[in-house]
Amino acid sequence: MKILVIEDDEQLQRIFLRFVKMFFKTTDITVVDNARDSIFLLETHDYALVISDFDLKDGTNGGQVLAWLKEHKPAALDRFVFVSANEDVQKLHDRYLPKPCTIDEMRAYFHAFL
Repeated sequence: MKILVIEDDEQLQRIFLRFVKMFFKTTDITVVDNARDSIFLLETHDYALVISDFDLKDGTNGGQVLAWLKEHKPAALDRFVFVSANEDVQKLHDRYLPKPCTIDEMRAYFHAFL
């Protein structure tokens, strides 16, 4: 199972890596910190799950990734999840988990739709 994590905070990157390895029993995890790199990877790879923050480095955001998916890979939208402190993302996409959240909340959320 290939998973893409889009998160610019290095501490949260480590937390997501630990969680994803533990919960999904996979080490095929790619972590990027901006929308441009995310879109490049999505152009060339298929992911079982994409976990994205909204506010990213270099003035990019997860909304750009979501817009690209809608246009180029709409079948992947059901595997795209925002995990963000920005509550406005709920207006963009119905798969949203607010930050901060516990490991148990993340586990329950991802278990419910995978």
